[in-house]
Amino acid sequence: MDRTKADLRALRETAGITQSDLANMMGVARRSVVRWEADGNAWSAPDEAWEIIGRALDAQAEAVAHAVGIVEEARGAAGAGARTIDLLYRYERTAEDRMANASARAAATVLRHLGHRVRFCYEGESAAADAAAEARLRG
Repeated sequence: MDRTKADLRALRETAGITQSDLANMMGVARRSVVRWEADGNAWSAPDEAWEIIGRALDAQAEAVAHAVGIVEEARGAAGAGARTIDLLYRYERTAEDRMANASARAAATVLRHLGHRVRFCYEGESAAADAAAEARLRG
């Protein structure tokens, strides 16, 4: 299968990897990644770039399947009532944070498609939001 420059960019972005992240993972300058993705030049991405992105996408697929499995199992045990699912969303400080957020967005898409309500919360925010809502209900 022919891989295009647009494939590289789209898959990299789907995995939550920036051009700088990929460059750092490979030990090359960011401008190399820019060239691999730029239309109209002869530069092409080495196999290592595709492998890094492929591994990130595989990890993302596993994370999404795991999250959806847990939610669907809980729904089966608790009945079909709609509940809001909180997904952790990290402050993006590292490549790992960006990739985790990409996985959370992908999981949210699948969960919404399955009929779940989803909200993103920063660490510790979910409990705080729930406590504040409960306090408002009490008066």
